[in-house]
Amino acid sequence: MHQPRAPRPAHARPRQPGPIARAAIREAQALLYGGKPGLQGDDALAERERLRLEDEDKASRQGQLPLRSDP
Repeated sequence: MHQPRAPRPAHARPRQPGPIARAAIREAQALLYGGKPGLQGDDALAERERLRLEDEDKASRQGQLPLRSDP
């Protein structure tokens, strides 16, 4: 377990999300509350598989070693 945090001073402002986080929040809200229907059926399964493969690729990415072909 880690050490408990020191108490925040009373005058400290709460942290605000950054511009990238705000853009992600706006996009999520548009998808949740917009009038456009979401993916269904085979399209939803294909998107889920695409995202799974993308996550797997990021997690198991292997570095490349420079190979010299000098004689």
